[in-house]
Amino acid sequence: MKHLYIILLLAFPMTLIHAQDELILNQGFDTDASNWTATNQAATPASGWDGTVDRNGSTTSGSFRLSEDTGSNAHIKHDQFSAATMKGVGGAGDYVISFWIYGAQGNRVKVQISNGAGVTVKAEFTENLAKNSGVDQPEITAIQTANTWQFVTTTVTLANTWATLKIFSITGGSTTYLDDISVKRSVSEMPASGDFTSGWYPNNATSTVDSNTGIHTLNMDNSNPQLKSWDYTVNADVSKILTIQLKNNSVNDALTVMHPKSDGTGTRYYNTTITTNDAAVQTYAIDLTNSNWAGTMYPITLYVRQSNGSGGYTTANQSGTVEFHAITVSPTASVDENYKSNIVLYPNPADTYFIAENAAANDKLEIYNVAGKLVKSLSIQSNNERISIEDLSSGIYFAKINESNALRLIKK
Repeated sequence: MKHLYIILLLAFPMTLIHAQDELILNQGFDTDASNWTATNQAATPASGWDGTVDRNGSTTSGSFRLSEDTGSNAHIKHDQFSAATMKGVGGAGDYVISFWIYGAQGNRVKVQISNGAGVTVKAEFTENLAKNSGVDQPEITAIQTANTWQFVTTTVTLANTWATLKIFSITGGSTTYLDDISVKRSVSEMPASGDFTSGWYPNNATSTVDSNTGIHTLNMDNSNPQLKSWDYTVNADVSKILTIQLKNNSVNDALTVMHPKSDGTGTRYYNTTITTNDAAVQTYAIDLTNSNWAGTMYPITLYVRQSNGSGGYTTANQSGTVEFHAITVSPTASVDENYKSNIVLYPNPADTYFIAENAAANDKLEIYNVAGKLVKSLSIQSNNERISIEDLSSGIYFAKINESNALRLIKK
């Protein structure tokens, strides 16, 4: 997934509560149909909130009644999400839409999102898939069992602009009920060892990703340059250490990790000093162990700035770049304070072999894949020895030397 950025508070009525990755949080139509407008609607029964049909059987709740009497694609649409609101949950990217449907067997529903002027994103479904003369119609979901609530879900890819969710009834003369509508960003747990090519997006700055090397270069073109993990969560109960490999091509000397406090009271900042104008990639193991680092953390922000010389920090110098090469999440530090920054792997990317320059005889070499699985282990015989990787598949690996070095290696 290749998407984009930022963090803002969402401007919705107080009756809706949103996490940072959610545009609509399971709207259950408990008392009304706030934020929804009916279009091309039947006169009787009119579309709108209905207190007599509810998925949970509560006498104080209801659902949304979607009526169609002319076959004219009657639909309901949610209030438009502005570009700023979209950026508040990560901007461009994959979003999961889910809801429950109820009505007569065969009633058909489809979902579309207007995503900027003249752009329509059509959802496709895998469950309750509609058929026409036995042919699948993935853009349409159909009720399979009469008067039984059925759950449907789909994922759409949206651009970084305004968006309006629309749900259509396309069965003439039908009434279909909707409940617990949810729209949220598609997220997954951060892999134990990975790179910055996916899942990370610039905030308050621009960046580029090299698809060949996997290097994500953050430009220092703003006083507050950041990368955010909009596609990844971190299990903070298990993973306590972030190990980050970067090459700093600027005079900014501080890397700050920002994350929401687990008690919901704000944001925690963890500052670490980084070297400046690097000649080689450096590795930093950041221990986030703290009572506020617990549960599921989302999003994680990496913020580059300057120390002010008196124990505090100031905004970034707006020149140069920072190359982010790799990130590892682990229960304990994956590197130690004796990290040998003078060991270099070349050529990198490599095709059939690489050389570990400045390694010594009997140094232990271990190579891991991005899932953290050991795929190769050997003892180096001499400095500048050719180490064959012909047996490895193309991809990204991490080489450790003497269990204290984590070097990123790309097999072409």
